[in-house]
Amino acid sequence: MRARQSQYDNVGELVLTMTYVVVAFSILVCGLTIGPMLSRLGLTGQGKTEAP
Repeated sequence: MRARQSQYDNVGELVLTMTYVVVAFSILVCGLTIGPMLSRLGLTGQGKTEAP
């Protein structure tokens, strides 16, 4: 005899999957927008300055 499966049996798996998707999306968006943002702020191309 099989036990009746509840609709909440896979909630942990769903939460874990959603967490991975949110983290991957955040890293992707941040990685794709950091370059243009630095360009607009004029912070690209500035190397370390040597101390006198």
